[in-house]
Amino acid sequence: MSEVRPQSAAGELKRHWPTLAGATLGAAFGTAALPFYTAGLFITHLQSDLGWTRSQLTAIGLATTLLLAVCAPFGGALFDRYGVRGPAAIGFIALAGNFLFMSQVGDSLLIYAVVHLALAPLSLATGPIGLTRPVNMAFDRMRGLALGITIGGIGAMAAIAPPIVGELIESQGWRASYRTLAWVVLLVGPLSLALLSWRPPTLKEGRPAPMASQSGGGFLRTWLFWRLALAFTLVALSVAGFVTHFVPMLTDEGMPPLQAARIAGLLGVAVLIGRLGVGYVVDHVFAPLVAAGVMLLTAAGLVMLAVGGPAFAAPGALAVGLAMGAEVDLIAYMTARYYGMARYGRMYGLLYGAFLIGTGSSPYIIALIQERAGSYTPALWLSAGMLTASALLFVTAPRFDARSSQAKSVAPPEPAATRT
Repeated sequence: MSEVRPQSAAGELKRHWPTLAGATLGAAFGTAALPFYTAGLFITHLQSDLGWTRSQLTAIGLATTLLLAVCAPFGGALFDRYGVRGPAAIGFIALAGNFLFMSQVGDSLLIYAVVHLALAPLSLATGPIGLTRPVNMAFDRMRGLALGITIGGIGAMAAIAPPIVGELIESQGWRASYRTLAWVVLLVGPLSLALLSWRPPTLKEGRPAPMASQSGGGFLRTWLFWRLALAFTLVALSVAGFVTHFVPMLTDEGMPPLQAARIAGLLGVAVLIGRLGVGYVVDHVFAPLVAAGVMLLTAAGLVMLAVGGPAFAAPGALAVGLAMGAEVDLIAYMTARYYGMARYGRMYGLLYGAFLIGTGSSPYIIALIQERAGSYTPALWLSAGMLTASALLFVTAPRFDARSSQAKSVAPPEPAATRT
């Protein structure tokens, strides 16, 4: 297999910037970003016009998250075998189809649930599990930063989409806004795929990643896999729910809603900082140590909130956003370093599935704790404890490769014209 990987970070970027641009664009308009960060804008309209309740809509959202968690490893294995561009094309069509369906939806909650659940798994390749694969294949020296930029596209959409879509709903109505979103996906999706197909990256044969030699399901019987799965699940359980509950937590303590909303805006800032900053640092510092440090900082922020209340709202928001911003990057980076690219999709799918379960469950668990205790304080302490436990799991993780931090895995041959 010919050598195509540049030996410097600058060389990697010069050669593979289209891959990075395509993956970032796809992630920003894919299933983990555009529909997720605009869904809340439509809830009140679906309630008033169709008679659905928030609990019904959020229950379907939780069911969708759990379904994606189950499908993630199977989708990842599919991407390992057939590449990402074909499944991503199907995914963008499915995502646009879902928006078009919502523009015409009637008042049958059952039909809404069935269509939503049926189309969601088809769009997996337009999320991190699919789009981080070509980035991992293209970049080695600046892999962490490249992954941070890719996942940062999701954070950028979180900041940009809500005000724009909110204005669309006000001027066009919610049904017309759904149609607009569908056309946007149909326009941006092909551009993302075109960038991904230009100079498709290939892998160099070299030293295998630590777990690359595991055959079949052998990696599932290793303590490393369960260590990583448990650590990422604990992080998701600890912080994901506070993204939803942050404003109610502050208003319960007497903070004016507008002030609480402004402070909550720091979450998005911290998510971007976490993705880009952590991505850059892991290119120079052992990634599990970076993960442990981030989780301890986040735990400290939650303790400050538990002890000091709204007076520490700003550092608390930054802490929660930092962890949420770092986690998806870290899953992608550690999966590639520990397991190589031959089984990247399958392994990422398993770990990302664990993350999704924690993410989907966290808001509900925190709500239950708050209802029983009459306060968010117990949930803050519990989350700080779980983050500390995750830091211990990370800090004791084994090295990727004691011989070389730039070791590559041996991947199966890929038809260069058809796979990314």
